[in-house]
Order: sequence, then structure tokens, then C-alpha cells
Amino acid sequence: VDPLKYFDEVYASDNKSIYIVDYHAELTLEKNLLAYYLDGRASLIYGTHTHVQTADETIYESGMGYITDVGMTGPKESVLGIEPSLAIKKMKYHIPVRFQNAEGRHVMNACLIDIDEKTGEVTPYDEAKKKECYDRMTKIKAKIDSGIDFSTVAQKNSDSQQTEFVFGKGDMEK
Repeated sequence: VDPLKYFDEVYASDNKSIYIVDYHAELTLEKNLLAYYLDGRASLIYGTHTHVQTADETIYESGMGYITDVGMTGPKESVLGIEPSLAIKKMKYHIPVRFQNAEGRHVMNACLIDIDEKTGEVTPYDEAKKKECYDRMTKIKAKIDSGIDFSTVAQKNSDSQQTEFVFGKGDMEK
């Protein structure tokens, strides 16, 4: 599927104020290109697939938020979540290997984003907001550590007209 054409079709047939695009692509070039193409139409573009969080988060002049890759949530001492010895065996001997999830400490790479529901623009954070976000992520980590299923993707902020989306930034170890 051509992502440019697909977005054009969705955008033309919808009348939404917020468009969030998770672009699962291998190349940084593809993700950067899509960001420039959708600038002014999408609210947020975040990349996935490489499992390594990038440090290029930005808000375009149009108000669109962007990060090339949000990173991985899973075992820290692993090869993309896989037990390292198995990945090494597959690569070294060129044989089929049944992968198993790695054990041990986990990380949660995440980003906390505010999008104004009326304008569809990402709202920048000041230092106070960054601290508030850190405190919220700490609470989320505590819920995960206690075994509570955390599956909420968006949470309405009752004090404002914004919805907070948790999807990527910060190294939280389990």
C-alpha cells in the first residue's frame, strides 16, 4: 500500500481534526519523507519498527509532532526482545532457530503527547509539564510492576480540552 496515497484518501473522506500516524517503516528516509508530506494535515507522526528510540522529537511550524522512532517496550538485555544466544546462533550458523523472549529487566520507551482537540496541534511542554509527565509515567510503571493490565492508549484530561496519548519516550526499567 502506498502510504502517501492512502493518507490522501483517508484525509479526503474524513472530517477529523486529529490524525495520528504510526508509520511502521525500516528507513529513516521514509519516515522523514512522510512527515514532510503530511505536514499541516496530520497532528502526529511517530515511527516504529527499528526498536531503537531516536532523539529527534520535534514540533513542526504547523503544530504537527514528529519522532522518527519511539523505540521498544520489552526485555532490555535482548536482541529486539529475543534471547541473544538464539539470535547469535541463527546469524552465525545460518540455520532456522525458534526464538524465545528474553528474560530479565524490561524497558518501556514512551512519549507523552498533548494534542489540542480543536486545532489538532501538538502542545509543547514547559519544565513544569515535563515534571508532571515524569510523575505520570512513574505511576504507570508502578501499575505495570504490580501486574495491572495497562491497555489505555488515550486519556481525556478533565482540566483541559486536550487528550493525552501515551505511546513512546523514556527509559523505564522494570
